[in-house]
Amino acid sequence: DSYYALTATVKDMPTPADQYPAAGFMVGTNDNWLRFTVQYNKENGTYRFVLWRSNRDPIVGRNIDAPFANGRMDIKLIYANETYYFYVNDALVHTTTESVGETHRVGLYNEYRATFGNWDYKVGRDVAEHELGKTLTVASGMEIKINGETVTATSGTVKTLLGDKITVSVTAQPNGAFMLDGKMFATQEIEGKSVAKFTVVNEHTVTY
Repeated sequence: DSYYALTATVKDMPTPADQYPAAGFMVGTNDNWLRFTVQYNKENGTYRFVLWRSNRDPIVGRNIDAPFANGRMDIKLIYANETYYFYVNDALVHTTTESVGETHRVGLYNEYRATFGNWDYKVGRDVAEHELGKTLTVASGMEIKINGETVTATSGTVKTLLGDKITVSVTAQPNGAFMLDGKMFATQEIEGKSVAKFTVVNEHTVTY
């Protein structure tokens, strides 16, 4: 699916002195996959994020302080607009835009005897709204498309997600131009309409 969320609780992850245990999620196919993991670093007794990739070098990311401080570690992976967002205990740890193909499998990943519980998989734009949801405020009379699909503003606002491709249009006026968050941005005139496009990176307001 174009939008999905994986969630799981890691109840326990043993940390033997001769291993680098890790737990997380794996997405992809047999030949092209990504593993989003929290790994125990035996060299210094800390935890860190590691993204393992089938066709490229792994990415060793930030340290994660005391992920089991509450007696468990909650992890989440959101996929939206061709981008992955990996969370540990509700904190965003890593974001990456990589492709493993439109048709791929998803699941848990366990490097060494981790115990999982309460894992879930949900699809649809709404599963990403809590973490990625943003509000677009538009002026009256504007036509809005999100990723090519026409939507209707409610009380002058539209729900969007990070990474959405937005197209706004309105009947062209002499010297008319769109303003995005108070700053003029590229406006085209097409068949009597002023048209502009942008990608959602935050809360936005569009005027004309």
